[in-house]
Amino acid sequence: MKRALRNTDTSMFIKSDLAETGLIDQARTFDTYQDAFAFCNNNQLNRVELVVRVSDQYEFIVDVPEIAGTNNETVALSQPVGAS
Repeated sequence: MKRALRNTDTSMFIKSDLAETGLIDQARTFDTYQDAFAFCNNNQLNRVELVVRVSDQYEFIVDVPEIAGTNNETVALSQPVGAS
């Protein structure tokens, strides 16, 4: 099972360095929802969702609450390099 954050504006997964990728295998993964939420809070990320991929055929989406005090603006994320 993989848990990764996805930018809801671009549908790209978020990497540890806040860059984006189209591949979940290159994304920063989390052990728990709380770890993912803490990462969002520490990096002031909004407009993201937690994708929990159970298998290649099944995943579900968990909403991540907006971080208070950020005026609902996302942190500028870099464009993916070589993402497919």
